Amino acid sequence: MLFMTIFSMSFAACGDDDDEPKSSLAGTSWQIISDSDDDELIGMVITFNKDGKCTFTNTTVGWSYSRWSQKEGKLKLILGEDEPDDYMEGTFVINGADATFTYSWYDCDGKWGGERTNVMKLRKK
Repeated sequence: MLFMTIFSMSFAACGDDDDEPKSSLAGTSWQIISDSDDDELIGMVITFNKDGKCTFTNTTVGWSYSRWSQKEGKLKLILGEDEPDDYMEGTFVINGADATFTYSWYDCDGKWGGERTNVMKLRKK
């Protein structure tokens, strides 16, 4: 009985790891190969920094505010100019050097979002 109590407490302690960026993305860079939502994003490279910020290269979009997080199997990219404005949220599935991000756009103020599902294909840099 003591073993079960200790085991259940140590198992519950691992549940908070979802609040932090996952090591599978932290410190990695991915180039967008295709995007069903916006051709302007093709060629852009997203770098998932270990501090929860992300950077974009090869882009003209101008997001000066960009953060990322993973929780409960979902990737969330929060974007805006100087402050959070909109975010993309969905599943990010890695298959070797390729990944698929199936996502929807949402407004940070909750005024709209989730109306359409998009698919982005990426390749690890």
